[in-house]
Amino acid sequence: MSSLLAVTTKPYGNGIEVVKLSVYESSEQIQTMHWYPAPSQHNRGSTNADIFAVGYSNGAVGVINKGGREEHRIDAHDGAVLSLKWNIEGTALATGGSDGFVKLWSRCCALRSNIYHSGNPVTAVAWSPDSTQILFASGNNLTIKHIQSSTRYTSWGGHNGLILGVDWNRWNRLILSIGEDGIYKIWDCFGRLLYKSSSQQGCLKSVSWCPSGEVFVVGGTASVMLCDKRGHILSKENTKDGSIKALAWTIDGNQVALGFSNGAVMFGFFIERSMEWFRSKVTLEDMHHIKIEDYLCKKVQILEFQELVVHMSIGFHHLIVITALQCLVYRIEDWRTQCIINVKDTRMILKQCLDSFLVSDMMNGLHVFTYEGRNRCNPLLAGLRTELLHNQNVGLSRDTLAFVDCNDPKCLRLFDTTVGKEMEKVIHHSMPIVEIDMNQQGDSSDRMLIFIDVDNDLYIVSLLRPYISKLASLTTKALWSSHAHIIAATVEQDLIIWLYPQAAVIDEDLLKVLEVSKECFKGKSANLHSFQGMRCMVQYANGAFVTRSVSPKPFMLFEYIEGNNWHLAKKLCWIFKERPLWAVLAAAAVHATQYGIAEEAYRALEQIDKSDFVKHIDSQACEIVRRAEHALFTRQAKDAESILINAGLIYRAVNLNLRLFNWDRALEIALSHKKHVDTVLWRRDQYLQDTHQEESKKEFKDLRDQVQIDVVRIKQAIAEEKNHEKNLKECHA
Repeated sequence: MSSLLAVTTKPYGNGIEVVKLSVYESSEQIQTMHWYPAPSQHNRGSTNADIFAVGYSNGAVGVINKGGREEHRIDAHDGAVLSLKWNIEGTALATGGSDGFVKLWSRCCALRSNIYHSGNPVTAVAWSPDSTQILFASGNNLTIKHIQSSTRYTSWGGHNGLILGVDWNRWNRLILSIGEDGIYKIWDCFGRLLYKSSSQQGCLKSVSWCPSGEVFVVGGTASVMLCDKRGHILSKENTKDGSIKALAWTIDGNQVALGFSNGAVMFGFFIERSMEWFRSKVTLEDMHHIKIEDYLCKKVQILEFQELVVHMSIGFHHLIVITALQCLVYRIEDWRTQCIINVKDTRMILKQCLDSFLVSDMMNGLHVFTYEGRNRCNPLLAGLRTELLHNQNVGLSRDTLAFVDCNDPKCLRLFDTTVGKEMEKVIHHSMPIVEIDMNQQGDSSDRMLIFIDVDNDLYIVSLLRPYISKLASLTTKALWSSHAHIIAATVEQDLIIWLYPQAAVIDEDLLKVLEVSKECFKGKSANLHSFQGMRCMVQYANGAFVTRSVSPKPFMLFEYIEGNNWHLAKKLCWIFKERPLWAVLAAAAVHATQYGIAEEAYRALEQIDKSDFVKHIDSQACEIVRRAEHALFTRQAKDAESILINAGLIYRAVNLNLRLFNWDRALEIALSHKKHVDTVLWRRDQYLQDTHQEESKKEFKDLRDQVQIDVVRIKQAIAEEKNHEKNLKECHA
């Protein structure tokens, strides 16, 4: 007879309480179990969260509630059920048995499909981040199989011996595997080996990612190891209770439960986590104490908390600490408590920006607070599941909240935090998005997002103009500087800096000039950790951190530009005579409609055609025409056309399309407004004569016989419209 003591951890009272649910007794031997995924606020009232699935040695699978009653039972395999796992949504259960089958079941244990059949027992299963694929171990092989395809699968040899455990993290998308050979390995989602550990004493029995994907735990015959996501061992502890057969993290990632072969259960706390903000470093010494170090003054201070520390974050001159009961905000200048906010549920996300911070819980959703403790807004979004949000797929600025849509990861949804409403604009991409970051400088008109998709391609997009521009491929990490319009990214193990990447929506040709390569890290597996001010923190595979500084010249230039001191900005560029600085000045001047400065910057870059066009914009007497020409320069031809048509400048709108050789659109505008049809036909005839071509467009052929072309009349109509421009209120001499 087997007895199963079901336990769970949840925030309650003063700290974390272990709750005994029931003692379930069975005459069959229990091989494996898995709790139903934690619910979010939209299904918190459901009873699904109070159940777990159990696999038996006789091949049966049972679904048991917290009262110990078996709600469903099926004969799943011919032989023992060796592994089972719910998907993240809780809509499907994957099982693997000693008969070599991998099967997919519904929530009510109805068979959906036989995913795969192997000649060896299936010892472990795991779901992909999007729940469309299943990873399983059979013998010494690892296989990834798509649940909707009968042929698509990837298989490779994983270990020299039986594979005993696997896990697949939904945030970093990395795969862990352990085997009887005493080695743990890290793979990407394509089966490429990223890290291989040295052989540990004895075989490894269990492995589990922390929900955040930053660390993982490996359990062996007599030891437990905490490792970072790159495989580096952070801590190793010997145990006296036998082999660690199972591991499970709390949903906030602060504690891990270890199940031993002798029946003992032990809880470990994830401590000694450290964060830095310029001269300050904070370290979680234990679950009740945070150590603060000031590098400049060489002072050390200890903050003590009665409740367990769940989350902490430092940035933008504030330290945020979330305990089981409270959220405390400290000023870095004096480390005094600025405000205290009561906490009602487990906090899943903690993200800071210049003047506010975002927290989320599974009961009440998202909350944006100022550093003074004022609740700025509570974003209410249809279909939002807070348990599927993470710091890396959420972006926050002083006026905008952005996040990857959990129902469609190819979409970015936007929320205006100043008015508390979701924006109608949705950013669509062709591939699922896995990581985003938002700039902090400027106002809403300067707001931009960068994101990395599943192919590790880096893109940038403006929130005002939904035009997506690609910056790089093979990108592992990308961040905005906390103090300037600068992006840093690790691309193919190189550190790449983009100065003023807003040029992507102003003059995309400048991006290559604005791109600066700092140093090559090939062979060292470098990854960008943070970008604070002028300092980039890069981490190597062995866990070591190296600082790379960005030149202070762009920061000086940005300071002059933001202060509207264009004379000093131009003087700085002339002193250093560096092309990236001139490119920054050119793009920023166009954005600020400082056309004289932009003209000079383009000439310094030897881009005479653009310099002349900027001069042409500045020469326009009518403000409406100037705005239209500005839009055309930034490659927004449709916006330029709309500006002119709305102002009644039909000839200008027609002529704009003629300049772009967009003959069909020019004729369409002329016909719809019953103006300048003869102008379009005349200009078309001139073009055909100059290029020695014959008319091929049927509509132009038909109109040629119906419309009489009188050049004198055409020029007169053009002159009349130009006179009309002078009467507009927005025109000036």
